[in-house]
Amino acid sequence: MSGGSADLYLAFDALSGVNPVNLAMASPDRTIAVVSTTKVPTGEMVSNVARIYPANQQLAKRIEAVTRADRNVFIDAQT
Repeated sequence: MSGGSADLYLAFDALSGVNPVNLAMASPDRTIAVVSTTKVPTGEMVSNVARIYPANQQLAKRIEAVTRADRNVFIDAQT
C-alpha cells in the first residue's frame, strides 16, 4: 500500500491510530476513519502510573487532519 491510498482507516485504539507511520496511509480526500475511543493503556502507562493517557479530542484532531473528518466515526467500543 502506498501513502495516502487507504479508503478506510480502522483503528482499534486511538493512541495507536495516531502513529505517523499509520497516518501516512490516509488521505483527507479519500480516507474515512472508524476509530474506537476506548482508552487502552500502553505498557509504559501500566508500569508508570504518572503517565497520562492523552485526551480523546487531541487524538481525534490528529486523525481528522489526514482523513475525511466530515465522514469519520469515533465510538467507544466498550459500550
